[in-house]
Amino acid sequence: MHFASAAEELATAKSVMKLGERITAHAKERAENAGARNVTTHICAGDIADEILHVAEAEKDEILVLGRRGLGRMRKTLLGSVSQKVLHHADCTVIVVR
Repeated sequence: MHFASAAEELATAKSVMKLGERITAHAKERAENAGARNVTTHICAGDIADEILHVAEAEKDEILVLGRRGLGRMRKTLLGSVSQKVLHHADCTVIVVR
């Protein structure tokens, strides 16, 4: 069994962070090209839904736009667990898109 060294774990964390930065930059660019204004992005660690709710509250966001993730054969009727939790607990408008 191989356990990652601290250096390997740090390298992995940096790679994940860089990938996250590229993904959020691309998403922000697409949103702005579609006409969205005042787009902000955040990279967080932890429970995804809780982090979204925390940042939305701290930033006093007016609207959140989230993707949904289908689950199995019922994918057209079910929301993913993250989007469902945010939808039900956010204090602002939440739009869930496919």
